[in-house]
Amino acid sequence: MGADHTSGYCIATNILKVGGYVDPLKKEGQVELSRNLQIATAAVDVTALGKSILKAERAFNAAAGFTNAHDRLPEFFEYEPCPPHNAVWDFTPEEIDEVYNF
Repeated sequence: MGADHTSGYCIATNILKVGGYVDPLKKEGQVELSRNLQIATAAVDVTALGKSILKAERAFNAAAGFTNAHDRLPEFFEYEPCPPHNAVWDFTPEEIDEVYNF
């Protein structure tokens, strides 16, 4: 199992304003949005078993030796601005861990 970069894909809400709007340049609402989109995507993939699938994926990764420390972006994301808005990653490890708090 590898990363699924589309399951928590927030573009529809962040940019296209589909199903609401969460400002893509602010962190407020992003964790909840990503978590809910991951659950919904997994549910669609396996006919409404989203939370169970994510828990099984996490258990598989844990058995393979992966920890929460592996669910992090490289450090340069925290200080290197990303054009065109010059945004930097400012989520704490604790906030990232909340994605799987269900």
